Amino acid sequence: MCRIKVKKALTDLVHKSLKPNVSSVDLSTGVAMLTKDADISAVTKLIKGGNEKYNAKIITYTKPSDNDLPGYVTINPSEGMIDAYYPMYAAWETKQANRGNDIYETKTKEVLDDKVREKLLKILKGLNVTVAQDADYLLDKSNFPDAMSAFDVLQKFMAIRKNINNRDLSLQTANVLYTFMGRKSKLSLSLWKDIDKWEGYQEVYDKFNKNKTDFAGVENITENEVNADTSKNSFAHRQAIINFIANQLENAIDNDGFTVNQKTENVDIDATYFQKRGFKNDKYEKNPFKKLMYNLWNWINEKILKNKKFDDVSIEQLTTDTMEIVNDVYKDDFSKFFRKYNRNSDGKITTRDGVPFEQKDYDETWKKDPFAYSVFEKLSQNPFINFKLSGSQVLRKYGTLYRSEAEDLHDIDGVIPLETFEKDPNAQQFYFWLKSRGLAINNDNAKFKKEIEPRLKQLNWYQNVLNTFPGFKLDVAFIGKDHKNAESVTITGHVLHPTNKDENGKPAKVVLDFFLRTVEGNYLEIFDNYFKDWKQIFEAKLAMGRAKDLNDLLFFVPFKTDINKFTNKGFRYFTFSENGPKESKKNVGDLLETLVDNNKESIFDKKEQLNTKTTSELDFDVVNTLFDNNIKSASTANVLNNIFNYFQSTSPQAKDVLARIDLLAKYAKPTVKFVKESDLVNADTLMQYSKSKNEIQIAVDRLEGHTVEHIAEAFLHEVTHSVTVSSLQSDSLEGKLLRSRIEKVFNEYKAQGNSEYGFSSLEEFVAEAFTSSDFQNALKDIDSTKTKTLWNKFVDFIAKVLGFDVRSNYSKTLESIVDVIKSDTGYTTASNMDMFETKTKDSKEKGFKKVDLSTYEDKINNLYDRLQNSLKAQSDQLRGVKYNKKGVLGDLKRDNIKLTNLMEENEAVNKIKGILHYVNEIEFSLNMLKKSMSKPNISKEDMEHILGNYKKYHSYYSAIDDIKKLYDTAIKDSALPNTLGSKKLLTKLENLTSSYKQIDRSFGVVSKLFFKENLNNPLYFPKVEVKFREKLAKEYQALYKGNTAKLKDKAGKKMWINKKMIESKDEIQVEVKKAIDDLVDSPAFDINYFTQNFLSALETNSDIVQMTQVILSEIRDNIIVEVTPIHKKLANLHSKLTKVRKMNDPAKLYENMIDYDEAGNAFLRTEYKPELYHKFAELARAKSTLSHYENKPESVKDDELVEKARELQNRLVELNNDIYVWKGKVRVIAPKWKNPIKSLSAVEQESITYLKELLELSHTNTLGFSTLTPNFGDIKFFKLPSITKTTLERVLQKQGKSIIKDKFKDLTTVRVDDVGYEATDAAGNAIKEIPIHFRGAISKKDQSLDLFGMMALESQNSISFKRSKEKEILLNAILDTAKGKTYYKTKGLSNSPLLSKYTKKNRELVTSEEESANSKTVKRLEGLLETGLYGVTKKAQGSIAGIDKHKAVGTLNAYTGMLGMSLNYHSGVANATGSYAQMLMEALTNDSLSINSLKKANSLYRKYSLESLHDTAKTFDDSFTNQINKMFDTFGGFQIGKTDFLKNNVWKSFANIHSLQMFNSLGEHQIQSVITMAMLNEIKALNKEGNYLTKSGKITTNIKEAASLLDMLERDKNGLVKMNENVVFSEHSNVTEWDKGGRVQVQQLIKHKIFKLLGNYDSNLQPEVMKLSQGRLLMMYRRYFVPMYMNRFRGIGTANKRTEDLEEYEKYFAFGAKQYEEGIYTTSIRFIINGVIPALKQGRLRLVTEDWANLSEQERSNIYKTLIEAGMALLVGILSSIVAEAADDDDDFLMFFAYILRRTESELNQYRKFSEFQRIIRSPFAGMRSITNTINAFERLVYFSEWDERYKSGVNKGNLKVVRAWEKLIPVLGRNTSDADKLNYLNSSMFSGS
Repeated sequence: MCRIKVKKALTDLVHKSLKPNVSSVDLSTGVAMLTKDADISAVTKLIKGGNEKYNAKIITYTKPSDNDLPGYVTINPSEGMIDAYYPMYAAWETKQANRGNDIYETKTKEVLDDKVREKLLKILKGLNVTVAQDADYLLDKSNFPDAMSAFDVLQKFMAIRKNINNRDLSLQTANVLYTFMGRKSKLSLSLWKDIDKWEGYQEVYDKFNKNKTDFAGVENITENEVNADTSKNSFAHRQAIINFIANQLENAIDNDGFTVNQKTENVDIDATYFQKRGFKNDKYEKNPFKKLMYNLWNWINEKILKNKKFDDVSIEQLTTDTMEIVNDVYKDDFSKFFRKYNRNSDGKITTRDGVPFEQKDYDETWKKDPFAYSVFEKLSQNPFINFKLSGSQVLRKYGTLYRSEAEDLHDIDGVIPLETFEKDPNAQQFYFWLKSRGLAINNDNAKFKKEIEPRLKQLNWYQNVLNTFPGFKLDVAFIGKDHKNAESVTITGHVLHPTNKDENGKPAKVVLDFFLRTVEGNYLEIFDNYFKDWKQIFEAKLAMGRAKDLNDLLFFVPFKTDINKFTNKGFRYFTFSENGPKESKKNVGDLLETLVDNNKESIFDKKEQLNTKTTSELDFDVVNTLFDNNIKSASTANVLNNIFNYFQSTSPQAKDVLARIDLLAKYAKPTVKFVKESDLVNADTLMQYSKSKNEIQIAVDRLEGHTVEHIAEAFLHEVTHSVTVSSLQSDSLEGKLLRSRIEKVFNEYKAQGNSEYGFSSLEEFVAEAFTSSDFQNALKDIDSTKTKTLWNKFVDFIAKVLGFDVRSNYSKTLESIVDVIKSDTGYTTASNMDMFETKTKDSKEKGFKKVDLSTYEDKINNLYDRLQNSLKAQSDQLRGVKYNKKGVLGDLKRDNIKLTNLMEENEAVNKIKGILHYVNEIEFSLNMLKKSMSKPNISKEDMEHILGNYKKYHSYYSAIDDIKKLYDTAIKDSALPNTLGSKKLLTKLENLTSSYKQIDRSFGVVSKLFFKENLNNPLYFPKVEVKFREKLAKEYQALYKGNTAKLKDKAGKKMWINKKMIESKDEIQVEVKKAIDDLVDSPAFDINYFTQNFLSALETNSDIVQMTQVILSEIRDNIIVEVTPIHKKLANLHSKLTKVRKMNDPAKLYENMIDYDEAGNAFLRTEYKPELYHKFAELARAKSTLSHYENKPESVKDDELVEKARELQNRLVELNNDIYVWKGKVRVIAPKWKNPIKSLSAVEQESITYLKELLELSHTNTLGFSTLTPNFGDIKFFKLPSITKTTLERVLQKQGKSIIKDKFKDLTTVRVDDVGYEATDAAGNAIKEIPIHFRGAISKKDQSLDLFGMMALESQNSISFKRSKEKEILLNAILDTAKGKTYYKTKGLSNSPLLSKYTKKNRELVTSEEESANSKTVKRLEGLLETGLYGVTKKAQGSIAGIDKHKAVGTLNAYTGMLGMSLNYHSGVANATGSYAQMLMEALTNDSLSINSLKKANSLYRKYSLESLHDTAKTFDDSFTNQINKMFDTFGGFQIGKTDFLKNNVWKSFANIHSLQMFNSLGEHQIQSVITMAMLNEIKALNKEGNYLTKSGKITTNIKEAASLLDMLERDKNGLVKMNENVVFSEHSNVTEWDKGGRVQVQQLIKHKIFKLLGNYDSNLQPEVMKLSQGRLLMMYRRYFVPMYMNRFRGIGTANKRTEDLEEYEKYFAFGAKQYEEGIYTTSIRFIINGVIPALKQGRLRLVTEDWANLSEQERSNIYKTLIEAGMALLVGILSSIVAEAADDDDDFLMFFAYILRRTESELNQYRKFSEFQRIIRSPFAGMRSITNTINAFERLVYFSEWDERYKSGVNKGNLKVVRAWEKLIPVLGRNTSDADKLNYLNSSMFSGS
């Protein structure tokens, strides 16, 4: 090898002196590569002796051998050389036997069609691929000189020959698409996994599989390609994929794109992908228990729930997916490739969510951290370490790398090269250990690190690292998964930063990653001085194939051009022609067709040397020659003569064509004029012909970059156009004959109804035939089955013009003349334009696929349709809203009607005018909105109006950009005149776009202001109230300092604070405002994954999340308050009706009150039949349509339209005659439409009147959306809600046969009255709308007739909508504010913040790089709104075997519960006992729940138990207990109170399968009711001044006489429980009035306490995981676990810190309890760590006493609870053992008692003993036993030989096993287990740990 270093070298040295010996020059490294047969001695002599001026010096010299790489010359190139000569040097590489490593394709086809070329090149350009066209000079000198094309993946550079064919470039483009999809992407994986389903797969595979060369380096199958058949030839497999994509590309071009009815994302197959499919990422989980649980869950998810990791994609779907991505790039949408960041319309690089990116600078990065740079310097300059920098910092040095503005250097990555390792004396020994031992323990990080560290210390380079950085610490080491032979080891450690601090105030770590190379393997690393080769870094990125890696490569532009192309094996792609380019011998006909047809090749001979030269290469020498050496002026005759002379070697036939054109041009006399570029029609025009001036206009600057051949052809095209126009205008006989001939053809086809623009006139027909590819294709399609198409006849006409005999073979030559346009964008013209243009080869599509006028109209039509559809969709939503309604909806209704009418009026007349109307209306509304937002002081009402308007008009505004693009393109492409009016319109659209963006930005500001204004209330931020109370407590202490009596008077202190709180409301309000401002404007701590998914909002440590829950609870409370009296009145009416009618069957009970229309829809019976409603509707539609026809201009009223109008008029007469009759002179409704109403009883009449009132109220509440009360004039109809019959209703109606069918339908179908299901649009996106339930279509046989029950549900439905709508803007403002906030980074699952290692301040926190909109807090808020506002409790997850997953899980859970709980008194008693144990533990510590309150609550529950039992026979819960539960929403759930009015007696209430679980239900009812009443009893009632009240309502200062909230509850005259009117505040809410949020705060306190003691069973407050079917499956019987776990372990991560040392973010403030809380075990452990242990160590037990005295009451209470729980568990365990010992197996009572005790002991121990916890999680989900038992039963049934097997012992002794297996599937029978067996099971769990 020869390396000659030259300090300076000039251009002529390389060009003139070394050129014979040099094949290429690498300008980035200064290396010139010698040719294989270079004369080394000549080179050496030249540089050493003959060119002293260059000061050259030989460093090394080795003659190249046949097997070696050739020699090199290292130089320092000049700038001139870079500019002038880099295109002339092709990449050099020996053509060895390893050619198989290069991807190639062999294909012979016609030369590339320029339409195809232009489109494919445009796609490549969109992916930032540079394409060298006509690059024969590059390919000839490459290692594969017979290649037709080549692509360098890393440099994104492609070279194609001049005569490349369609297939070659399609394959190259397909390869680019597949490569840049990314190996880790879902689309790429689908293609790799399922391409063999393609029918053409085997043919392609077999073709490439014939070459058995090893293809390593071409395809490295990644772990993602898990299902790939690795026995296959991956190279051939890939070729099939590329061919498949290429086919779709060609189809797209042939069909001008596809219509693809899907829109998918090209997501990465990563942890997020699997997480969305329900899988847990166990790969890097260190905790063995979690890893086990994750594995178990993944097995369940895949095997039981049938959620596959990867979908099996059908070939149809694969084709659709491929068509989609091809269609996207065909239409300039590259979003599936630029998946992480891209350049926006402003030219800025941002993420999809708008996060700005910037180019990162190598030097600036180091400057930010000088210490890090010093580390790099020391590593790289130490020759014994020989550190080579790698990673993103290298990419910053060598090219453009983009990262978010906030991102800085994370760590220092680098390679320890192989040569460094090989020099080490201990290298072999180290490598032997890696191979023999290291690979075996590589998965055990701790063991690997422990064993490798001493061996690393034996290596010189590592010793030098330790010597250079004595503080270096090894963190981790491992062998990469791709290094199967231990070719490389990653060693990660750190040194401490001298100035930067971490989050704990300790020195920050500077992480060092060393990649130690141990053997060469199949990968030779390349370095440039101290840096790894940037291309090799991208090789690794491509191998990983992640979206961000591909994005980096697509945007990377090296600072220095590297002209060594196609040298990186495995990252290049070649295509070949089998026999090389074929010489074509054309006759005259061939040549003429080529000039006419876009799809034909050039008329010029391919051997013509000059054809390979471009104008830029020749410096216009040739151009000047063509244009008579005078670039400013030239004649047509001279240019034609120059073309004729210049192409002397062309065929005689071509010369004949040129001669005839030349001859006719002398008569047509077109002139040549050189013009400015701005004078051409648009940027795509190369030259153009002006008919009015008979002038060929040329812009010289446009010629650069085009071949001489193309310039000549373009000129011939324009001359031919001139000749044809001249011939048609001639008055000579020949001219008239020619015109007559073409007119005959033109008129013939126009008469057939062809509507293309080119048929509008003869002149336009000729112009379009000359210039538009699309029009030519259309002509070829007309009469395509006949001997001659219309296109053939047009070519005949041109032949006649040129004087050819139509019987000769001339057509192909003519097509070459006429059709030079090489663009699928077609040709643009308009009625007032006389310029006809030739497109440049690289013209760009400006927005139209076809840009003739007809296609432009298609674009207009498409946009018009979309605008009208948007209006229609909104009109549907606004149906029922009154036109004159005030506010946002009224405005929107009026604007919608106005716009709809304007659009309809102009639809047939002038759609452009219609769009202009649309623009004007949008401009008006935008200006109004902008004006309202620009007010100096925006009121709360204004803000709500602004936010409401913005959301409602958003769909209108979003169309502005589409309209602007359409008009902009139309004017540029001359489809519309570029008049002053057009310019004004574009200016208006630009201003509107600017205004919209400005408003969009302002919207965020208004959202924040609205947030602050509306939430400036202690109700929403109780933390301020609590802190103020603490402040008052300190003031009280200071005020009465020294007054022992006052200080000991706790009651007096409470009274003083309560009054002060009320007196200080204004002061508190000021503090709340400050806190809200801080919450909105300051960074916050994001919640973690566990909190996001497994905790309710009440338990979430996020102020903004808990605040949102308060608002949602407020909505719920308002609904309860409003619904309750309605339900009460319905119950009273129902009771009166049933007493009169004395019927059970609702069909008979309500037969006088319900009517049906012909379709079976149910209506309340009114004066008129429902069929009249449909007649009115038809009448209204007919009137509207007729009015629409009549308003059309006379010019468009053709015969068909007139006939339709006549038919409508006749139909209107028929309808009016059908509906009305004349009564004297008055027209009235015909008697036949009146109801034959039977005599209604008074109660029926009263009921109908009230039900109609409720339906009208529903219409009002739902703002008329989806109304049930349509009206026509004064006539109203009242449709019943769509609600399905219950099973009881079917039984009562004796429809028993339909029950099973109904149950199956219920399982397989999401019905119209199923609530909680997520609605999605056609694209699968969730619809975020407040639901109005019970509105879909329902059959008559399924329609419920429980009239009062339906109205109870409907009233709740409409009130829920109203109350939710009132808060929707506020809740979305909270969400928008949260999205705009900044969140601190946290470590792991904790809330501990990361601290900046660059800051000099110890407390500066690092904000999250992650887009705020993707923060977990935002995700939790979105989920919260989904549930609380939009009613979604079940996420859309698809189905299994046609059964909805949620319904499948619901059925399994219900069946499991039925098996386990039916008549199970054991479970009921055990649950009650365990719950009372928890309540007792709470009461003994007097933590907001006392023994006395529990006693009182239990007493009240017993007192009203009979009353509660009577409620089961009523349609309304009248009992005191149940009304309290409803008032405080104790049980939650969708329904409020009873809605099934058919269950109006005891037997009906218990005549359902759920009643079998009554023991558990009654127990839960009692426990939660007792807790609710006990909590109410703990809170004292206050009047408006803050005074205590007695039960009679009088003021008292004696706290013992003071009444509790429970005491102050009373019944009103209607029997409804309400709060005494004297109660305004309470101890728990003494700044928020009872009816203005105080009751809500008490509700939240009660729920908070229930969650802590019993678990979360409120379906309205479930964590996010419960929206998933697998979550519901997993959490069955376990909803108690997480809340009770948090009650014990919350904050455990901070237990080592003292309470006073805790930061605010480390504390949890419970909005419900209005106090800071932590786990009871956490407090206990903290006390031991910080109090007991230090005291024991010091031997000073007095310190324990002091610490105890300093604890807060809550902390002491927590420690007491811990001790009590442990003591109770011990006591109950001892008692259980005593009872069990005393009992015999047949002593049922004692065994039952022992079981209950042991069960209670188990529950008390479950959070402290692992064996108990293990028992809980032993079964992955409760339904597993049901599944196992079902499988076992069927197995027993199948094996006949085992039918006689019997049990030999136990409770089932003697019973048949097969019978017992089936009994287990039957409720009650299945639970045949003795108490002794249960006790033994618990004992084995507790004491054996099994």
